[in-house]
Amino acid sequence: MAIPRFNDLTNPFQRARSMTGISQQELANALEVQQSIVSRYETSRQFPHPEIAKRFVLWCRKRKIRMSMEEVYERLAV
Repeated sequence: MAIPRFNDLTNPFQRARSMTGISQQELANALEVQQSIVSRYETSRQFPHPEIAKRFVLWCRKRKIRMSMEEVYERLAV
């Protein structure tokens, strides 16, 4: 029996995916990165390059998800 994963909705990447109902792969495609990179962002093992963070913020805003560069970096640092 698989143990369900805890979704940390304070993580901006997980929250955006949860709100849109998409997979890590779909978000990775939208950001033009590999799925493993999105996974690292979601587990705070890696911070996004500013250009990727900017793409993410714009992607969120197009979907009416409130997001800022500050929120991306502040939430990942927790």
